[in-house]
Amino acid sequence: MKNKHEQNDQNMDEYLPQVRKLNIDEVIDSLGVQKSSKGYRFDFFNRTIFYDHNDFVDLSGKKLLPAIKNVFCKYFLKGSQNQTKSSGKLVTFREFSGAGPLFSRFTENTSKTIEQTFSKRLENLQKKCEVLYSMPVDESSYDLSVRFKALPKVPIIFQFNDADEILPASSTLLFHDDAENYLDLKSLATICTYLTGLLIQ
Repeated sequence: MKNKHEQNDQNMDEYLPQVRKLNIDEVIDSLGVQKSSKGYRFDFFNRTIFYDHNDFVDLSGKKLLPAIKNVFCKYFLKGSQNQTKSSGKLVTFREFSGAGPLFSRFTENTSKTIEQTFSKRLENLQKKCEVLYSMPVDESSYDLSVRFKALPKVPIIFQFNDADEILPASSTLLFHDDAENYLDLKSLATICTYLTGLLIQ
């Protein structure tokens, strides 16, 4: 039975050749990437990623995990198709069609982990968010509400309420309702799990 790394490598063998066939200049607006003389660049949280017509690389020199490269491939492939504009509505992962079976693991890997880590540590969580270039979102009903630029067309809105005398800490990760036009459910879960890892490390 193949482990996750072997499976991700196999997926890249399938997806990267498809990305290489794309005429990215024709869909550059759909993807929201920036063109340079040697390829295309975009931000992934606090990392600048470059696609050189052959592969995805982190311009800081850090290694990219195969699972994350797969997300980039999916983003380029799905995002290059005709898109419908977002209504501006924010939705949870569970609200996407077919997300039900994945929701329990998604919650364990993201919201519950964040809540357990940062209960009574709101200031520490705020600093972590700042390091990842989060932008404040005006939402008075939460102790912390910020927007992360996961991918050019796929922001993640993160809301957190710290524990008090009555209620435990709670958190929510939200997407724009068109996020599934750019990433499949597995990839959406992957970037949220990745964000959680960045916050708790």
